Amino acid sequence: VLTSFFGSIYQLNLHYDGFHHGLAYSMSEDFLLGRLPYKDFFVQYGFLYVLINSFFLKIFNMSISGLYFIAALFYSSSIFLLSMLIKKYINYFYACLVIISLFLIHPFVYLPQPDYQFFFFVTLAIYVLSYNNKLSFFLSGIFFSFGILVKEVFISIYLFVLLGTIL
Repeated sequence: VLTSFFGSIYQLNLHYDGFHHGLAYSMSEDFLLGRLPYKDFFVQYGFLYVLINSFFLKIFNMSISGLYFIAALFYSSSIFLLSMLIKKYINYFYACLVIISLFLIHPFVYLPQPDYQFFFFVTLAIYVLSYNNKLSFFLSGIFFSFGILVKEVFISIYLFVLLGTIL
């Protein structure tokens, strides 16, 4: 997990894509400059994505490294949460196998896209849901809602998860 985190930051710093990196940066910069979303600038993915990125841009003194840090943190945290979920329901061996498999399939974040934040919130919601009490159902709904606010185009996935939860 740490290899994925630090490798992602290294990858993002060395392989700059002006469009994707610039899009994430400019939306957050516009928000921090007081421009109104959907009026003065278009939010490409979801409003929470802009809020989270803006917060980390402010912390990192308007450096694009803030976007790199948060993308790497969300992705590596998602891998860790998914492995904890697998460990809880299956065993430690399969949890390690999940970490290794995900690392071999997609080792590093290469673009500061909302997919990593979305993956984190969905994984966190399912992990919290696994505790199976009233508070966990409430918190799981909040985290699923955060996922929708990060990337709005995945509503169909939520309908599938909702159906699975009901069944």
